[in-house]
Amino acid sequence: MKKKIFKRKRNGFKICRKFFKDDYRSAFTDGNVVNYFLGEWIEKPKKCGPLAVFDTIEHVNQFLWYGGGYNNQKIFKCKYIKSKETYLYTMRPFISSRFILPKGTCLADKVKLIEQVNWLGMTYD
Repeated sequence: MKKKIFKRKRNGFKICRKFFKDDYRSAFTDGNVVNYFLGEWIEKPKKCGPLAVFDTIEHVNQFLWYGGGYNNQKIFKCKYIKSKETYLYTMRPFISSRFILPKGTCLADKVKLIEQVNWLGMTYD
């Protein structure tokens, strides 16, 4: 009998934008769109690098403070499965890009949004 290997799920934070009623998209994108649904595992797309999450709420805040961004950003606690890949990239026709990562970025093969939190990391009750 084969022994099943379980990948360790880690805790992190994901910045998203509300898109439709029940789905969210990565708040920062280069044109490759990833849709997230609360409570569902989302895998990295084909022809694309890993998904990006932050390790702490402090790193989320540093990124938002210095990076600016959209008004409708939402911060979520998430679970993720760490990627073996070491950089963020995309491969579109005629373009291959690598990205510089902000401090506290973790790379993931799968991400699951757990619950929305405020900038202090506290849930909305």
